Amino acid sequence: MKNNYPIRYALMPIEEQVGWNNGLNELERDYDIVGYIVSKCYQITDNIDYKRNGKQEQIYKVVFIFQKDSYDNYVRVEPSYNLVHGKCTNDTEVTQVFKTYQEAVEEAKVQNEKILRRRITLAHYNNNYNEVISTIKKEHDRKLQQYQALEQEFEKRSSDLVVDKKFKEQRVIIVTEGKIKEKDFSLYDLIRVFSTEEFKAFHVNLDEYKQIKELMNKKEEIPKGLNNRILLESTKNSRIIKINDYNSENGIGGFYIQDEGMFYDEKLLVPQKNNDDNTNYMKVYTLETYEDVINSYIPYFYSNSDYVKCKMPDKILEKKIIKRQSGEI
Repeated sequence: MKNNYPIRYALMPIEEQVGWNNGLNELERDYDIVGYIVSKCYQITDNIDYKRNGKQEQIYKVVFIFQKDSYDNYVRVEPSYNLVHGKCTNDTEVTQVFKTYQEAVEEAKVQNEKILRRRITLAHYNNNYNEVISTIKKEHDRKLQQYQALEQEFEKRSSDLVVDKKFKEQRVIIVTEGKIKEKDFSLYDLIRVFSTEEFKAFHVNLDEYKQIKELMNKKEEIPKGLNNRILLESTKNSRIIKINDYNSENGIGGFYIQDEGMFYDEKLLVPQKNNDDNTNYMKVYTLETYEDVINSYIPYFYSNSDYVKCKMPDKILEKKIIKRQSGEI
């Protein structure tokens, strides 16, 4: 996978306008946290915050996998970093992360109850106090029900992100001009750097990868049988990298990468099994699978047409965006 951060659950704060404040020249909207829902996230840091009184607090920085865009849709994201200072630009600080959904749900109940109690405490006492409290409770429950429905959507659409998934070797083996070398960069780094070069990337399993490393040390050639599972294919100066489902018999229709975005073309001719002896292009061997590559580009999938009739692009779009429905909060 392109992103190998630990996957965890955390409490995602939901902010809404709760009133108005006096601004410099006019009234300004006042926002506050009205509830918490559970969401998967990428954990990017784990730090201890030392207090003046000698106490310490564990602080985590996480990137929630769905975040709001300018249209109030929730879109799939990954950690994004500033090119100048290198800091993450879409992270959130939390004091707890969880390895199970249920643990996070129980903590969310505790924190949401605190929010309700605080709202009740701030309510003004008058002749209609009991009615006011009842209204506050009903409104709180209504909001939580709506946002918990969103929580269920988050969970359903992030099945590709697995907590404590075993890390897979990300380095690749490259063959150029008959020389075999293991490179200390990932397939995704290669895609970014060599998008205008001619190459073919082949999926191999762990045993085959080890076999290739042994052949590399012995300076022997790689058997042609390891060139059958074509995963990626790029032609010089095209800027288009075809993604091939090597387990499929379909000869047409597939995904491709262009300018770091992923697209689908129902008329795309997919790469065929490697039967040629041409050694002019770069050969790449990787442990990454077809599913790994597709899942890695979910945040960057763009539908060429609203009328694409294919189950696979529809599934990717379902994991990429949760559209705001009319009447929602």
